[in-house]
Amino acid sequence: MAWVILIGALLSHWLGRSLDQQFVKVLAPIFRHQARQGSGKASLYAVPSLATSVILELNAMVKLINSRLLRVNRLSLELEDMNAKLEKSRQELHHLSTTDPLTGCYNRRELVRRLEDEIARANRQESELSYLCFDIDYFKRVNDTYGHAMGDAVLLNVADTIRSRLRATDCFCRSGGEEFTILLPNCSSETGRNYAELQRLGVAEAVTILDGTAVQVTISLGLSTYSPGQDDAEALMARADAALYASKENGRNQVTVG
Repeated sequence: MAWVILIGALLSHWLGRSLDQQFVKVLAPIFRHQARQGSGKASLYAVPSLATSVILELNAMVKLINSRLLRVNRLSLELEDMNAKLEKSRQELHHLSTTDPLTGCYNRRELVRRLEDEIARANRQESELSYLCFDIDYFKRVNDTYGHAMGDAVLLNVADTIRSRLRATDCFCRSGGEEFTILLPNCSSETGRNYAELQRLGVAEAVTILDGTAVQVTISLGLSTYSPGQDDAEALMARADAALYASKENGRNQVTVG
């Protein structure tokens, strides 16, 4: 925005100087006439008859002014258009820097930022915050058996299935290859567990179809809940990761609360 204001100021300065020069040029004969009359001072009440050439020059100056005003207006519109495009580019860049391109989920960088914000909010409001992480079970086997195109299709289908059951306040992130995280503001451990079970069942029932081949997967989940003043972000994530590991060790396709 600063450069737009600077360009506008420069255009205004240039136009003002240009018009001033034109007025001086046209009015010079009047001042010279009065000087010859010995007044020594220009007066608006002693203006001589204007020669045809002066009238034509005034007319030309008016046309020049109108032309330059039109040009300034056109430049202003172009600057507004450029500013709108820059703002759109800024928004697109922000989206790219915070979003996973395949699934449309937030990326790990945004997860860290959002987690800090949600913990600060939980501390202010003295509310609970649940942290739910999950992995797709045997995802490497999907890639090895059906190829990476099917693997991508499974990732997208799982993300869409989870997304369809998100609350408006939830923050859904892809934190790794087949690893995902959901931040659940104002969510107790019991509510979070029920929510995790709902998501687990939804994924287990979903079917991914690519080129006539159907694949079903399951997920293992780990849940931890933040209580103001009791732990921090690192402890919250560590407990959820440990719970996820326990889900895998105990047979997968289940929820463990840490």
